[in-house]
This record gives sequence, C-alpha cells and structure tokens, in this order.
Amino acid sequence: MIFLFKKPKLVIDCFTDRPDVFNFSKIDYAHKFYPEWWKQTPKSFMNTFYKMSTIKKCRGLIDTYKYGAMVPLWSDLAITVKNKQYQWQFSDFKTLGNIHSPEQWNTYIDPTNYGHLKINSPWYINCKRDTKFYWTIPFWNHAIDIPYHVMPGMLDFKYNHNVHINIMVNLQKDFMHTIKAYTPMAHMIPVSDKELVIKHHLVSNEEFNNLFDGNITTTFRNRYQTHKNNVDKQESKCPFNFLRSDK
Repeated sequence: MIFLFKKPKLVIDCFTDRPDVFNFSKIDYAHKFYPEWWKQTPKSFMNTFYKMSTIKKCRGLIDTYKYGAMVPLWSDLAITVKNKQYQWQFSDFKTLGNIHSPEQWNTYIDPTNYGHLKINSPWYINCKRDTKFYWTIPFWNHAIDIPYHVMPGMLDFKYNHNVHINIMVNLQKDFMHTIKAYTPMAHMIPVSDKELVIKHHLVSNEEFNNLFDGNITTTFRNRYQTHKNNVDKQESKCPFNFLRSDK
C-alpha cells in the first residue's frame, strides 16, 4: 500500500487597511520579483572559441527567487542628503518614517557618516507557527551603488507582526535619490522546509488597529520578549495546547 502525505504548509496571513497597497503592492512570492534586467539577459554569448553561459543561467540567482516572499515598496520614497543632513518624503503622503537615535547603534557605525530610517509598513503579518524568517535586501533588484543599505535580521510573525523596513542612509556625499514604488525592499526566507502559503486580507482601519493587540507598549524596554512571554504563558494554560498543529 502506498501512502501519500501532503507536504505541510507554512501559512502567513498578511493584513492591510489600505486598498491601494492591497491591490498593487502585495507581499508576494519571491519568484514574482525576478529583476527586469535579468529577464532581458541572453542565456549565452559566443567568445572566441565557444558559447558561454551568462548570469541568466546562474543557479544561485535563480534559486534565490524560488524561496520566500518579497516586500515591495508601496510608494515612491525620495531621500535627500546635504551637508550630512538627510530628509525623506513618501509620494503617498501617508507613510511615516522615523529614526532610532545614534546612541542606540553608534558602536556599530559612525553616525556622522550614516543615518537611520525606519519605513513604517502598512502591513501586519501573522504566522501561527513559531518559524524564523531571514530578512535581507533583494540584492539583485537594487543597483550596486545605491546610497542606502537595508538592514538584515531574523524575524518571526507569531510574536512580532510588524513589517517595518530599516535602512541606513549614506551621508558621506550629497545626493537626491528616489526609490521607486514596487521596488522589492526585503526578501523574507523562512527557515523551514514547509511550503510557504501567502494569504492577503484587506480589513477596515479599526480592525487593523486592533489586530494582535496593536503595537505592544506595556514596557519601556524588552517589549518583544515581554509580549512573547505573555503569549506563551497564555497558550500554556489551554488544556488542548498539545493538539495544536503549529507546534
């Protein structure tokens, strides 16, 4: 007798209260974001003696886009640097950006040369499984000489539901630069062999603000760990906790 087992799913639910973002800037599967320059690259070229493959056949690049999800920018973002001072403006006039003070990160990099900007996302993500996602810049979707860096890290969406994008802006030269809407800003790669399933939900503003207890602000510090402890404590009280499929 042959037993066929379905591959387990890793479901992430993505919520927004903005119809424009829901319709045109969805968090989506990475394979939908192969860069245009790569699509236009021929598969091979002739050198003096024989045919050579190009980056169009690079297995490392191709496979990068087979895993995880991308977070595209939902609005143009203009950044200006002059005399080591930086400003920004979003074309939707809705998105907010804020900064972490240099005292929080100046042991890593000189704050006279770089400035921090957090792009507040219009998305929340929820995942019932306690699964880590590696968050990094989609390198191949950005020019090699961009004046900013998307900061990498490990996220989970069981305890933390925000999808904010942190970047460091290079202040060493004056410039004006616009990151175009729909540019993939983050690649989320699950540390899991389960099949990723992405679901999208458009909700009212009231529903959105009430999702997942909003931004947890019960403590001044260690908010993530405090919230995680509270959630775990609450789940441990459930008499059917051992039956949960996300464990």
